[in-house]
Amino acid sequence: MSAHAYQRILEALERHGSDGNGRQFRCSAHEDRVASLTVTDATDRVLLHCHAGCDTIDVLDALGLDWPALFDEPTTGKGWSTATLRKVGAKANGDGSVTLGGVRYMPKGDPKTLAVKGSARDLWPDPQTVPGSTVYVVEGEPDAVTAAQLGLPAVAVPGAAKWQPAWGEWIASGRRRVVVIMDSDDAGRKAAGKWAAAIAEHCGDVRVLDLAPERSDGYDLGDFAKDATTDEDRAQAREIIEKAAAATTPYGAQALPAPAPATSVLLDEIGKFIRRFVILPSPAEYRAVALFTLHTWAFTAAHATPYIVVESPEKQSGKTRLLEVLELVCRGAVKVASISAAGLFQTIGDGHPTLLIDEADAIFAGNSERHEDLRGVLNAGNAPGSKVIRGGRDGKPLSYDVYSPKVIAGIATGRLPDTIRDRAIIIPIDRKLRSERVERLRRRALREQLDALRGQLGAWADQHHEQLYRYDLPDPLEAISDRLEEAWEPLLAIADLAGGDWPREARKAAEALASGDAMDDGGGASHTLLVALRGIFVDRKAVWSRDILSALNEDEGLPFGAWNDGNGITPRELGKLLKRYRVKPSKVRIGEVSRQGYQREHLERAWARYGSPSSGTSGTSQTQSQKWGVPDPEHSPGCSGSEEAANPHSGANVPDVPDNGHRTWTEAEIERLVAEQEGGA
Repeated sequence: MSAHAYQRILEALERHGSDGNGRQFRCSAHEDRVASLTVTDATDRVLLHCHAGCDTIDVLDALGLDWPALFDEPTTGKGWSTATLRKVGAKANGDGSVTLGGVRYMPKGDPKTLAVKGSARDLWPDPQTVPGSTVYVVEGEPDAVTAAQLGLPAVAVPGAAKWQPAWGEWIASGRRRVVVIMDSDDAGRKAAGKWAAAIAEHCGDVRVLDLAPERSDGYDLGDFAKDATTDEDRAQAREIIEKAAAATTPYGAQALPAPAPATSVLLDEIGKFIRRFVILPSPAEYRAVALFTLHTWAFTAAHATPYIVVESPEKQSGKTRLLEVLELVCRGAVKVASISAAGLFQTIGDGHPTLLIDEADAIFAGNSERHEDLRGVLNAGNAPGSKVIRGGRDGKPLSYDVYSPKVIAGIATGRLPDTIRDRAIIIPIDRKLRSERVERLRRRALREQLDALRGQLGAWADQHHEQLYRYDLPDPLEAISDRLEEAWEPLLAIADLAGGDWPREARKAAEALASGDAMDDGGGASHTLLVALRGIFVDRKAVWSRDILSALNEDEGLPFGAWNDGNGITPRELGKLLKRYRVKPSKVRIGEVSRQGYQREHLERAWARYGSPSSGTSGTSQTQSQKWGVPDPEHSPGCSGSEEAANPHSGANVPDVPDNGHRTWTEAEIERLVAEQEGGA
């Protein structure tokens, strides 16, 4: 019988005479003429679905199979599942042997391993494909598969005598801790010491673990785990190894490591590094991101972890580049552009990495049960001890700890669930101007600098963990909500630890970013409006809201007149669309009358980043002015552009703009709607 369930089902269908093509077969449980049975090869099981309504158990009974036939069996005498082999990139050959990188492994063969023709034995799996800030180094490719079966991220050295000098740096790259699990014999112990010395040149925390110090017969990880046949057994074995590794003295610990740099120095260093490659709107965003980066190295000391939500009005604004930079400096960062709820909690459970989720607007597009599951896992993952429970293959529930720092990036579409936004610090990001220059991100050139920085960050976390764990926010932040204050508290703990200007500036950043809010438009309407406003403003310094609404609703070439059952775009909708570009209405005075409107100086920034304003020549200005029904700006006194005009609650010192006599919305209605919008921001 094949160890792979999919092959087993196909063979049973063939014996039954249920022919098919691809995934569709004639169902064995009823007289089927149209191939109504879909057979799906899942990760470690087969899914059967009869579109005529037959139960799966009836299909299996007709094939002479029972329910367990749907699940993969252990592939070899080592107890490895097909799912584990897939995870590490191994290949079951169907004859009891397994191809592990450059070797063919036969558990009951003599010899057990044979070189694969044309393949050189190397570290396996490739260390760059193994996630997590901690990695285990084992001797021999089979032990790497056993480690994966236990849930331990591992890399195998092909043999005790096959070590190469360059492998130490390769293994240590991006790791906070490396644990060498030795084979318990003279050769294994000698090799483990040699490997640890080489790795320690590139990693500050290297530990050597002897699973059987009283033995000298080559006892290894495979021997240790041979009786771990259930999920519960494997979890217990993993816990034993993790605790033993944590209790082991680091290699070379007699030589005390250099003290970590001061917290303020590290924050400044992180901020400078980010500025080299990314342009953010203000110092507040840089401070928040720098504090969060340092927090990822000590998040286990915090009562909660904030989520960072990076949003832009439109695509190509630098969100992905910011994630790429954070991937280099955050602890154990894993960057993904698409992920399911199951993938999320399994990834987090494997080392609790800093998760960098890109394209969130696409992930949460539409409404589905899949999105609801993903939202639930994200909601739970900001507090220590948060668990997700899923059923195991043996019928026993499995518990996954989903606590980890996360950065979520996407276009501001309003699709990100409110329950996630409530526990998030919003980082707006804009498309950079052509005049704004940043360096190209060249990872290889940065490797030496980053290795040093990451070593300092790890040392800092070890040095200050206890202080951060005992931190209690001295004074509440009155200007932000309780939930947002909870998100900021771990970052303020770091700011207070840094001292100097950091405590004050971090609190200012919290208040400045607290009003950050996204739009519920996919970007098209906002951009159309932004382009239309170029024609409405031409060379004018300000235009009333009512005149903008009239111009937009009367232009048949624009979509806004058809909104709201033909009644046109409203003042609230106008404000919401422009809010994505951080443009807000202000008071505009006409003679002795002040009314709500928009000033050109507030739109210039958005035009510069997302579309150049019109040329402003006299011929164009006249044509555009006539088209949009606003007076020629050459005959109007213009606006002063004073800062006071930006305050919608002040009627003093606001610019004068001539009245064009076009009225669709009353000023009282506009005032009320603007006040409501600001009150809900």
